[in-house]
Amino acid sequence: MFILSLCDVPEVLEVLQIVEVIIMAFRIAAPIILIVSGMITLMNTIKSGNEDLLAKSKKVLINKIIAAVLIFFVPLLVELIIRVAGGDTDYKNCININESTINSAYSSNANRYMDSAKSNLSRSDYDRAQSSINKITDEDLKKKYQDRLDEIGKLIDESNGSNGSSGNGGYNNTTTRYSGGGNYGNNTTTRYSGGGNGNGSGNGSSGQKTTTSSKTMAGTYYLGDSRTNGLASTLGSNENVIAKDGGNYNDFVTHTSTLKSKLKNSTGNYNIVLNYGVNDLGNVNKYCEGYKSLANTIGSNHKVYVVSVNPMNDSTKWNATNASINSFNSSMKSCISSVSNITYCDVNSTASNDKWVKDYLSSDGLHYNSNGYKYIHSKILSCIG
Repeated sequence: MFILSLCDVPEVLEVLQIVEVIIMAFRIAAPIILIVSGMITLMNTIKSGNEDLLAKSKKVLINKIIAAVLIFFVPLLVELIIRVAGGDTDYKNCININESTINSAYSSNANRYMDSAKSNLSRSDYDRAQSSINKITDEDLKKKYQDRLDEIGKLIDESNGSNGSSGNGGYNNTTTRYSGGGNYGNNTTTRYSGGGNGNGSGNGSSGQKTTTSSKTMAGTYYLGDSRTNGLASTLGSNENVIAKDGGNYNDFVTHTSTLKSKLKNSTGNYNIVLNYGVNDLGNVNKYCEGYKSLANTIGSNHKVYVVSVNPMNDSTKWNATNASINSFNSSMKSCISSVSNITYCDVNSTASNDKWVKDYLSSDGLHYNSNGYKYIHSKILSCIG
């Protein structure tokens, strides 16, 4: 855990930026109100012709003008004192907060977490870095950090994937796993059923593929992010995962290329389950067009299923809310409704938000516990039919 200056915490800076706007509005509005009210009082007194009241009104107006000047200039004086007395301390970040300041704070967070992730090969620090990068609004800077994080992700995947040789398969971006050996990790995974001595490094024989509940389908491919990787422990032998922790729209594009290569080399028909969105809810239009393009290019013999983005715990700090999730789902459902070989699987509304939080979500508020993944998987299978 990193101990940061209060003014180096981006969430604090975002709140302080709002406070600055409120203070600026007050600095402008309050003097105007004071001066105008004083002048109105003076004008009314002049009309009355009362000399004593006129003298008092003049004093009141002068006092209000002084108060107005103080209200407007005192914050500037305080800012100047802080700048001079504060030197080069981080607390200067709390003055004149702007988009650049906030981007710098998120960049600083991302750097810290990426350094830790690279040093410790920590998936949790990788996820924290990803969360900070997602909040950077400077697209060039965001891409720079994302490229660096992707390289660190590969190191983490390679490190965890190397454990697979002992039959305890780890995370690996391009892992092929077979039944018959070892527990598996997540990230991009493809697996088949069959006999043989399969293990975490994928040395088993492929054997005979089994079928889904639909007799015409050879199996199912699940494409998505860390929530999709979390489904891995619930999947059957003919269900294959192509996913990446922190996966976003760009990863969807990469994953579809991998999928098309696999479909090209296969004679079977497959269900394609798409489970993206929680990491970049603002890209619903891109996802929709990408989903429709995928459905049109892979052929009608394959069936595409779009899974709703499912609830999270709003009390946890992630770059998403249930309100934005619901908006994403509504837009997605409407957008794909006219495509014949795409089916929308509404898993989200099959349970109340309270039940999701109480029974199915993990402690981090974004991912699911084993019961949650089993529940989601069962609803997807019901949708596939």
